[in-house]
Amino acid sequence: MAFFDLCHKDEFSASLVYEEIPGYYTFNIQNGTFQQRRRELWNKFKDHFMEDYIRDFQRHYPEADINAQLENFSNLVLFALQDVLLSIGSNTFPHYDLPSPQAIDGIVENLNREYFEQSNSDPVELQQNRRAHSADSEFSKILLDVGEGKCPEVNSTHDIELPTGLCQVISDTETLIHSIYDVHNLNIKEDSWLCESSILAPINDQITVLNQLMLDKIPGKSQTYLSTNTVCNPDEAVNYPREFLSSISVPGLPPHKLELKIGVPFILLRNLNPPKLCNGTRQRVVSLQKNVIEGRVISECGKGEIVYIP
Repeated sequence: MAFFDLCHKDEFSASLVYEEIPGYYTFNIQNGTFQQRRRELWNKFKDHFMEDYIRDFQRHYPEADINAQLENFSNLVLFALQDVLLSIGSNTFPHYDLPSPQAIDGIVENLNREYFEQSNSDPVELQQNRRAHSADSEFSKILLDVGEGKCPEVNSTHDIELPTGLCQVISDTETLIHSIYDVHNLNIKEDSWLCESSILAPINDQITVLNQLMLDKIPGKSQTYLSTNTVCNPDEAVNYPREFLSSISVPGLPPHKLELKIGVPFILLRNLNPPKLCNGTRQRVVSLQKNVIEGRVISECGKGEIVYIP
């Protein structure tokens, strides 16, 4: 239960599988809770933070030794983090178990000064919200009005009243499903139609329920795939039985039980063969074998190609 409580309260822990938790958290036996190993987070992500600094440094000083300047790049990142921490609260580096930044010297100091001068010399303002523009000009205008605060407020809590034609409020889940997906005729629908249709929900549990409801309505025989879960250390098998491991459901991982039918769409959660098969690639089931799923790519990269997912 401590692991589930941790995933519920800590967004980062929800992105980890259970066996990765000890690398970033310690377990407090007295109160039965996990505590974060904060310095481990810094050691893991500091190289990613330094990428932009290193890239610009190489552009300015192509002959310089990068490895000799890594400590300076690390301090540049820490100084930037320090400014962010001061802007959002009073907690300092010791509170987050982060190392204190040290003085920067040499050519990295000159480069840092150039960043500061450039960032204060040529301000640029965005003139158009490209993400809010689409083929539906009326819908785009409503989005822009909401974002720019042009919609009139209806009460003291700053609520606004949206136009009646913006959306349709439905009364039950069945109506929602039939409004978006014609599940009884899904197998004869074009791939392009599937790409334009989707249902969003705030939490994964709601999506799981919706998926099962729609799958039950689609004609045809279903195929069920079960995951195989084991602990890395055989001595811990008694403490973590397979039933417990199979019950764990965290974001970014497929469920223990995956049920599919021919013709239904599915999305990859891991990079298998980028850029064609990567996280987010949408496919449609062509056939279901015992250990392999034959799918047809329906998203842009590799569209129409037949692929095999083990």
